[in-house]
Amino acid sequence: MPNYHCTPFLALVAALTTSLAVEAAEWVAEPAVNLREEYNDNYRMERVDQDAVWETALEPSIRLSRRSDLWDISAMERLVASQF
Repeated sequence: MPNYHCTPFLALVAALTTSLAVEAAEWVAEPAVNLREEYNDNYRMERVDQDAVWETALEPSIRLSRRSDLWDISAMERLVASQF
């Protein structure tokens, strides 16, 4: 005699594995570079006169994402190099 109690469970497992395989998601890598230069004549916020300062900063970064219609998971890494 066949075991009909396993049939709904097997149908549920088959539906879940098929739906996970059919789900479309995309991988995205977004690189960026920011270069800025700033001039500050009172960088210590004091009332007395002081030397002015130029700052040059280079900031490369990358954001890695995995996206679908229902969710978005991302991570970002950034490196900041400054010179005064």
